[in-house]
Amino acid sequence: MADFGNAANSIIITNLPKDYTESQLEELFSRFGHIISTKVVPIDRNIEGSYGFVSYDESESCTKAIENMNDYVVDGFTLSVNYSSIQTSNNFDQPSNK
Repeated sequence: MADFGNAANSIIITNLPKDYTESQLEELFSRFGHIISTKVVPIDRNIEGSYGFVSYDESESCTKAIENMNDYVVDGFTLSVNYSSIQTSNNFDQPSNK
């Protein structure tokens, strides 16, 4: 899944376990609403933790996910979950620094 249309309906999850997959990310966050797309960004193997994006069809789902999953621990990694400000181009490997 990689269709990120509306940044207002997207969240970024940092500090994911290194080998976390898009399927695992979708399974973990699907209880908060209908997911349109997920993306786990490959990182340097020497860095602890990975990051990913989840895009929902409704912004309320983002709010629920942030409220429930920020500081949630997965495989010893404490997740940080926030609203995403990703770029709207096809390059999803770089979050925007706006």
